[in-house]
Amino acid sequence: MFDLAREEVFKWLNHPLESYYPIVYIDSTFISTHQVDSVSKEAYYTLLAVCRDRTREVLGVFYFPTEGSKQSEAIFERLKKQGLSNVGLFVTDGLTDI
Repeated sequence: MFDLAREEVFKWLNHPLESYYPIVYIDSTFISTHQVDSVSKEAYYTLLAVCRDRTREVLGVFYFPTEGSKQSEAIFERLKKQGLSNVGLFVTDGLTDI
């Protein structure tokens, strides 16, 4: 059962994206994350797109220990590999260098 869920999650994480989304929201939430012998608040980025037909699609959820422009760059490179090439408007919380 667990292996089936893992396969489904892997497929979703790598699913092909549309080449264009009119609007993409990007924000990170800091969640207490258990590491080997400690717990720390770490960044989980969520990207939500508004599609051409006005429906919404979660493009991905990405984990990084911190929030910053280098993390955003890695996320955008991943989205490009999944087929995204153009966004009409990015909505952020003021993170510079997006």
